[in-house]
Amino acid sequence: MNTTKFCILAFTEKQVLDAINYELETAGKKTEADRVVSVEIDNKYLICETTRHATLVVKFDTRFGYATIGIKSISKIVNKRKGWTMLFNGQPGRNLTSLVFNGENGKPHTSSIANLKECMIEIFGRNLKQKVEDQVQFECSLNPALV
Repeated sequence: MNTTKFCILAFTEKQVLDAINYELETAGKKTEADRVVSVEIDNKYLICETTRHATLVVKFDTRFGYATIGIKSISKIVNKRKGWTMLFNGQPGRNLTSLVFNGENGKPHTSSIANLKECMIEIFGRNLKQKVEDQVQFECSLNPALV
């Protein structure tokens, strides 16, 4: 479980849940994510629980930098007591049913500049203020939605 303020990159738990619920609503699903259970940054997925206590696995696309994520897929775990598998592109494998599958074409969700600065301070530390500012400027130059 991630104990820091940020759930994934420069996104708080609330922002991630809002992005997941947006994707579920866009797909016409009545399921709603309620809380994040665990985060696996290296494999770019998280496990969350719905309002009806079902378990969802969300696969992220993080190639956009620290301030933007895309959601590749949202899948529901069929049997919580068994293991599950997911392919690298987000396709559900064993013990998963697909709710949303965007692949590489998911809508990018953007965080705020304030969250990006706080995330950079967590990564580089408070002593490297110039490095933090340089990284924030670089992210803003790549992502016009941040300006």
